[in-house]
Amino acid sequence: MSSISLLMRKDLLLLKRYLWLIVIYTIIFSGFVQKDNLLLYNFLPMLLLILVVNNDMQPSSQQFLGTLPVRRKVLVLSKYVSAGSLLIIAGILGGLVNSLARYYLDGNMYFHTLLVVGSIISGLLFMALYIPLFYWIGPKGGQFLNIVLILFVMMGNGIVTGILSTEQSITIMDWFNNHPVEGGVICGGAIIVAILTSYVISTAIFKKRDI
Repeated sequence: MSSISLLMRKDLLLLKRYLWLIVIYTIIFSGFVQKDNLLLYNFLPMLLLILVVNNDMQPSSQQFLGTLPVRRKVLVLSKYVSAGSLLIIAGILGGLVNSLARYYLDGNMYFHTLLVVGSIISGLLFMALYIPLFYWIGPKGGQFLNIVLILFVMMGNGIVTGILSTEQSITIMDWFNNHPVEGGVICGGAIIVAILTSYVISTAIFKKRDI
């Protein structure tokens, strides 16, 4: 696990270069700019996911990784651990920022737990889809993938709201509310299966890349 922790530290150090960008976007898409703006819950995790994954796909980073005495599956695993950890942190941070914005604007501080949990779950599922796709199409195609992902996140709130408003979705949500333990097990199991499957695919793709 020492290799994983060192690789995670490397990801955090590289991410520091974009700290100004993260702060600006956090403010723009928070409730400080627009009251009850919920876009931050999804946008901030996706932004960190894109930054963390893209850092390692640059030619200089690829050359550096090729010199490390670390197996490729460990390199891929560290990327999932880094991205997953940051997605969870970003989801909580989005909730805290919007809570502070709400308190600043109208004096009521409310931490929207359901939205935070939803953003973390959706972020982890997005990660399971995004990382193998990015490894597969490479940095050039990845730029197009990033644009599509950002557009989807920006339009996603309306799409998700429409889906959740259907009778079938309301019935499913009621079941999860009435069976929190069973619902948690189902969601947790689905996330674990998705991430493990994604990791296996990403490792197979990355082993074939020339670095």
